Amino acid sequence: MKCPQDQSKLIIKESEGHIGYLCEACASMWLPLTYIEAIKHWRTWFSDAEFARKLNEATRRLTASECPAKCGRLSAAFFDSIEVDWCQRCHGVWFDKGELRKALEVNRPKSQGSGWEGADILSPLISELLSGLF
Repeated sequence: MKCPQDQSKLIIKESEGHIGYLCEACASMWLPLTYIEAIKHWRTWFSDAEFARKLNEATRRLTASECPAKCGRLSAAFFDSIEVDWCQRCHGVWFDKGELRKALEVNRPKSQGSGWEGADILSPLISELLSGLF
């Protein structure tokens, strides 16, 4: 896969709290639909169905960027003060640098805090392990 912005090769790597296809040149990330669905396993409050609903209802326009999965052109969708590019065929999403983190933060329930203290599932485990060391 190649970056729709600069045609650099995308590599599977963690960035902004999630794994996806990262462009090391521009620090943007492609998340195929299965990767978006997987977010709920690390951020238990995340709803991929709600995220998809927001994308479908968002104001959008066709861009000049091609889908990294070679499906056609990406559409820019604006919602929750974020503009992301997404493929209406394969439902993958292109996040520019910082957009994935922001999308997760604005979609987190207010009672959950900022969400960047650590992964929801791992934080208690890490705290327990560290408390046993000290």
